[in-house]
Amino acid sequence: MSFIAEADHTIEAPPQRVFDKLTDVASWPTWMPRSFVPILRSDTASPLRLGDRIKVKVAGGPLPTTIRVSKLERPNVLAWRGGVRGLLWAEHRFVLEPLGERRTRVRSIETWRGALSGLLRPFVLPLALRVGTEQLAALDRAATISHDVN
Repeated sequence: MSFIAEADHTIEAPPQRVFDKLTDVASWPTWMPRSFVPILRSDTASPLRLGDRIKVKVAGGPLPTTIRVSKLERPNVLAWRGGVRGLLWAEHRFVLEPLGERRTRVRSIETWRGALSGLLRPFVLPLALRVGTEQLAALDRAATISHDVN
């Protein structure tokens, strides 16, 4: 069984700027919501690269989880995966669509799979929707501030 948590948001900045802010992992601590906290090491690459692994704490959970960048297509798609395959794992995709030259629609699409996904859906789905919505709102603020400054 699987389920999807999806949110979208329009940002007043071009896709390249939004994508660059999203992949600038070194800047995440300054703008990512508290519901998604990266645990960065001194050797963490920024911007993100395909295959990079990052530890994050999600929704105040007690233990960090490792995510791996699984797709990186500038300026259209960033995706990462994490969890325990077969039990409960997810792929989170950010899909950027240009709306003219200076606006971007960003879709947050998180697909959950695994033997526990059906059982945990009532708990995980609302949490995933909240985190995805918070990430998009924070990305909007970060990309818009960057856009105004530059």
